[in-house]
Amino acid sequence: MASRGWGLVPKTILPTIVVSAVIASAVGAVLYLDEKASVIARSRKTAIAIAQQTLAERQVYTANVVNPLLRDFGGPDQGFATGNNTIRWVTSKMHNPKDKGSLPLPAALVHLVSASVNSRGAKGHTIDLFSLDAVNPEKNPLKTGGSQTEISAMQFLQSEKNPLAYREAVSGEGTDARYVLWYPDIASADACVSCHNVLGGGHKNDWVKGDVMGSIKVTLPMGTDLEDARSGALRIVLLVLGAFAIVALLQTLLQWVFVSRPLIRNLHTLERAAERISHGEVDQPIKIEGNDEVGRLGQSFERMRTSLATLLDEAEKNV
Repeated sequence: MASRGWGLVPKTILPTIVVSAVIASAVGAVLYLDEKASVIARSRKTAIAIAQQTLAERQVYTANVVNPLLRDFGGPDQGFATGNNTIRWVTSKMHNPKDKGSLPLPAALVHLVSASVNSRGAKGHTIDLFSLDAVNPEKNPLKTGGSQTEISAMQFLQSEKNPLAYREAVSGEGTDARYVLWYPDIASADACVSCHNVLGGGHKNDWVKGDVMGSIKVTLPMGTDLEDARSGALRIVLLVLGAFAIVALLQTLLQWVFVSRPLIRNLHTLERAAERISHGEVDQPIKIEGNDEVGRLGQSFERMRTSLATLLDEAEKNV
């Protein structure tokens, strides 16, 4: 009999368990999303700094090396003599480190730097300079089958002409997740504009200073940071669930001692009394403790028992 009373406890505790699980899951999800946003914000800050530094290095190279040489020795297709040698300007595709007679153009310098950085493997960040009108077709996403995300990002930057604009994306899942940022490559020197405008071969020939000639693409690994964020969120969820479990346990104990056990005992008393009354046994008083709803129900049962006992006594006397 008593075992049936335990049904009240799960019914009263189950909502607490469900609410606890929902709250813990919601807290974990919010914390993870917040930490993920922080990881992306840190990656964005780092990627922008890398892009700006790369472009600054090219600007310094252009201003202090390329421009003076072009001014003194003519266009990039002419080269210049140094003693018995002739120094030629070359693109990154033409550059040979063993050839002492070549000097990289500004864009080629960026390609060479990015190749050096990228050679360290996928665990580090990578840098690339791309253009939708690149001299080197391997650096043109339209010709290499680049993703629509990348092409759209570059087209957006070209249309904006804002040196502080950027586009970003997150690719991959788990430990392979990577943050990708496209940063505008602004035509800031007359030499760069003139050089690109005389390329021919179907290339754009009306560049002006301030145009976005391409994009610096910076890719950063963020899988480890996101995994740490997930682990941190999971720890918080477990802590919240643990706290709710302790509260639920204490609630169960207190409810059993002060509510469920007295309630079950009184209900059993009423159940037995109802069984006796149904068999005509109305002589044993019904004793229910308390002034709550169950106590008042017990008092009503007792009044009913005494009334039935009186009616039965009078019926026996009249027989």
